[in-house]
Amino acid sequence: MTRTHAPLYLSGLTKSYGSQIVVRDINLTLPGGEVTALVGPSGAGKTTLMRLIAGVDRPDEGTIRSGETVLSSPARHVPAERRQIGLVFQDFALFPHLNVTGNIMFGLTQLPKTDREALTRSWTDRLGLTNRAAAYPHHLSGGEQQRVAIARALAPSPRVLLMDEPFSGLDPERRETSRDIALRAVREAGIPALLVTHDPVEALAHADTVAVMQNGQIIQTGTPDRLYMTPDNLAVAKALGRVQSVERAAFPATIRATLPDSNTVHLRPEALRIDPAGALSMQVISAHRRGTLCELRLGTEDLRLTCVAILPKLPRVGDTLQVTLDPAYCLRFSATDN
Repeated sequence: MTRTHAPLYLSGLTKSYGSQIVVRDINLTLPGGEVTALVGPSGAGKTTLMRLIAGVDRPDEGTIRSGETVLSSPARHVPAERRQIGLVFQDFALFPHLNVTGNIMFGLTQLPKTDREALTRSWTDRLGLTNRAAAYPHHLSGGEQQRVAIARALAPSPRVLLMDEPFSGLDPERRETSRDIALRAVREAGIPALLVTHDPVEALAHADTVAVMQNGQIIQTGTPDRLYMTPDNLAVAKALGRVQSVERAAFPATIRATLPDSNTVHLRPEALRIDPAGALSMQVISAHRRGTLCELRLGTEDLRLTCVAILPKLPRVGDTLQVTLDPAYCLRFSATDN
């Protein structure tokens, strides 16, 4: 049975460059055998946080611990080459002169040869690469290259695995398959993993925990369902999906009674439901099929709203539809966030 590695603890991490505070008072736990997704806009501090964990940069304040082992503190700083951190990036950075076996075996030099070979075979099997073990990188698909990079990072059993947009360069079909195989292997290895992504759908669908970062701070952490359905504030809500902000007074009285008691109402597109018995009549402004879901832009004299729905046939522009609102997708924030 694969052992679960010690969690990685980040406590009070702060980092400045000159007068600019880039990371401020970060507290985050990465449990062993789980994937934590870090999302946020460009410039939020995600890359700096990864550099601090990897040991490339030293925090001004705070500590980084792997279990009870201190990697960074005001009194101690373990250099990057001694941290045992696994790294996977969008650019897989495979060694072109080594085949799949050679790339995976590269970081196992401290083991006896027979152990290196056995461990490498184990990882090629786990990542679905057994039949490609002798292939060189230029003969591999993008998805296969990505899995080799994951296997190479996991084989030395690192304290933590850091993944920076590792799947974003793959085409959609290969992305799903490779991501499923790779993240299953990460969990089975029992290693704490941090997945940095700009794709909220990826974070929600594939992470155990999501942390939202903005302006150098983590503003909310929780399960994907918790953050999507009950975010603490509008910034978290927007980081994980589309939000429509509408004046409450624009809705008919029968619908206002079901809405949060605030001047501005924040809705997910899923809040609007086509319902023949709905109390609100809206005209179709535009209609597009997005695969399984149809996206409709609907309007009245006072409202413009987007609706997503599963429909066998798109309505025509100019059609009138009866709609209602599902309160579960009407987000409720504190008064200061309205």
